[in-house]
Amino acid sequence: MVLFEIQNEIGDVFSKRIQPDFSETVSTQHTNLKIGDDAPDFTTQNWINLYWINLLDNSETITLAQLLLEKPLILTFLDNDWSKKYISSFQLFWEENYQTIQSSGANLLMLNPQSIDYLPKTNYLFHLAQDTNKEIAQAYGVYSKNYPIWDRISGVDNDVMMPSVFVINQDKKIVFIRKDEGFKLDFGFSELLKFI
Repeated sequence: MVLFEIQNEIGDVFSKRIQPDFSETVSTQHTNLKIGDDAPDFTTQNWINLYWINLLDNSETITLAQLLLEKPLILTFLDNDWSKKYISSFQLFWEENYQTIQSSGANLLMLNPQSIDYLPKTNYLFHLAQDTNKEIAQAYGVYSKNYPIWDRISGVDNDVMMPSVFVINQDKKIVFIRKDEGFKLDFGFSELLKFI
């Protein structure tokens, strides 16, 4: 319930209580996936991985279904508008843990809204793909133009994606979700490994 003070044309002031209805706007602004939900399908064309570089040209499409053919998928999102320090720590976190992910029997895909042509030239150990216009991030509920992070988290002043990780099993079900709302690289990695 919100209390408004309203003044009419002749200067009389009166109060009015209004119960706003946010149900419609919230549901259309932000996807809230839960454990057990089907993972939203996606296709991306601009991708790179040193291991797969000889198998597919990076102009070919890659789909969620392809990534799930042999292994579960760990899906995470990288946004170049995060602080440089957080981006470096984020990439290092996944690089350091990639061997554990691989030996646990999973694929890792990191999505970024920028073209891979503009990413730092480094030897990525994992799949890195472009999420054009943050469309996949929107489908997974980690980005919304109408429900920006800066409205919810102090210190964020850019139009960015929420640092997040999803584990998707081969039945295309989401079995683990962790959102790093504090930007502290808290992805519950040891817990995440239990769901691979």
